[in-house]
Amino acid sequence: TLTKPEKVTLLLGVRTDYSSEFGLFTTPRIHLKLMPAHEMTIRLSAGTGTRFTNLFTDFPFIMTTNRSIVISEKLKPEQALNVGVNISKEWDFDGGNINWTADFYRTDFINQAIADMDYSPQEIVFSNLHGKSFANSFQTDVNVKWNKNFSTRAAYKFYDVRQTYHGLLLEQPLNPKQRALFNAAFNTNN
Repeated sequence: TLTKPEKVTLLLGVRTDYSSEFGLFTTPRIHLKLMPAHEMTIRLSAGTGTRFTNLFTDFPFIMTTNRSIVISEKLKPEQALNVGVNISKEWDFDGGNINWTADFYRTDFINQAIADMDYSPQEIVFSNLHGKSFANSFQTDVNVKWNKNFSTRAAYKFYDVRQTYHGLLLEQPLNPKQRALFNAAFNTNN
């Protein structure tokens, strides 16, 4: 960790793991935090990730279907490259404050377990990724504390998630593209 107080923090990290089935693998990461103005923070991050697929916890819907589960090849660990940016800013006003945050993250998969539910109406076919797969995520939210008793929150999230099925890069099924939230909270004096 390298730090210039109140301005910059740089964090470098690396993790090395050994799997008896897949051998040695390393996952590096880098995080940079900048504070360019009063009550404003910018965070940048990048790194890799590796995880092992467990079909029953990663795809719980397969236990509720009458389809046969077919594993067409030995599933390799999922590997991905992640990059992202987060910006947050806070403003104070008489009796309250506003907090705004925006995030953008992208994950490019090197390998991924793919559940193909369109191959056959009687089967769910699992395989490794053969082609491209990525996930883009954008989120922004505004929290306003109007006074000591009343606050509101509004948020919006956009997902663009695509995987390669049968040589075609398609949207991942059953994944909502847009989400929104509004919340208002009131506390009584008692």
